[in-house]
Amino acid sequence: MPQTKFCHDYYLILEISQKADIESIRSNYKRLARLKHPDKNLNNPNATAEFQLIQEAYSTLKDPVSRKQYDDQYKPTNHSHGESSHTGSPKNTTAGNDYEKRSAERHKKLQELNEQLRVQERNLFDSNLHLTTLKRDAHRLGTEIDNIVRKQAAKGTVWGYVTSFFVGKPPQADEQKNELDRERLDKMAALKIKESIIERQHATSERYEKYILSIREEIQSIEFVINREKLAEEQRIKTERARAFWQKFEREFEESRKQRSKQAENQKKSENGRTESKRERQKKHGAGKRKDSAQTGQNQQTGTEASCHHKMWWDRIDCPTLCSHCSTMTSRFAFQCRGCGKKACASCRDSLKKKVRFQESKSYYEYD
Repeated sequence: MPQTKFCHDYYLILEISQKADIESIRSNYKRLARLKHPDKNLNNPNATAEFQLIQEAYSTLKDPVSRKQYDDQYKPTNHSHGESSHTGSPKNTTAGNDYEKRSAERHKKLQELNEQLRVQERNLFDSNLHLTTLKRDAHRLGTEIDNIVRKQAAKGTVWGYVTSFFVGKPPQADEQKNELDRERLDKMAALKIKESIIERQHATSERYEKYILSIREEIQSIEFVINREKLAEEQRIKTERARAFWQKFEREFEESRKQRSKQAENQKKSENGRTESKRERQKKHGAGKRKDSAQTGQNQQTGTEASCHHKMWWDRIDCPTLCSHCSTMTSRFAFQCRGCGKKACASCRDSLKKKVRFQESKSYYEYD
């Protein structure tokens, strides 16, 4: 079976992408069929052509086999966001060139048909004119034959025979009768020939009329195809322009979004850097202040701590605190002696208590 030749972008006609599923195809077809139905567009002379294109596109794309065959042959416009979308792809150029080529061929054929139509209409006019002349000659022969018959009938009567003596002519009945008969027969033969010619001429005129009718039908058919393809081409160009516009808009929007995202990221990095630097400065400054405070407190409490035996209860401090014994910042909690107020971590507290007990036991033995 010969392969079908596709001439239209069915994806553009149904206003869908090349990757559209069957549900999208069906829904767009229903929407466009309601919108473009000829009964709803009585003032649009191209409504029928538009509706037929929509039906043709739907019947092709709804079937997977015919859709694959169409995609392999026609290769609709690529729906990508690349740079070539607004500069015109080779496929779009090819589609436009094919349309122009087909349009030129059809206009040439239309011109030839119009020329043939003019020739045949002239032939029909000449044929009808000749037919009118023949009918007029036949009518004249018929009238002459009727006159001869009336003349023969008048001479055949008694009154005709008697009146022939009053006009001063001798009766020549037989000779006149024969002459009238010959004349009548000659004219009847001529009339018969005329009628035969009229019949043939009438058939010729009918052939011209049928030929003219077939030419006009062919012209109407070509004009319908031209208008339909023109409509499809205008729709294709309109859709391509709209697609190019939106592709450009989306591309520029995406570039702007990336640029804004990059600027926001750089700003965030800059703010994070400033925050980190500030935190480091505050940390160093706080550590220095705590160290100075601890040193000052240590100097102030040196006398008290020196005389304290740390035997009293140590209160727990539930916050990070600088140990006054090992100068280490605890992570969660520390202990404070109730006697001298000394702050220490758990290990230093135990160490101080052991040291005091050891000194007391040493003093006890020395005393003994």
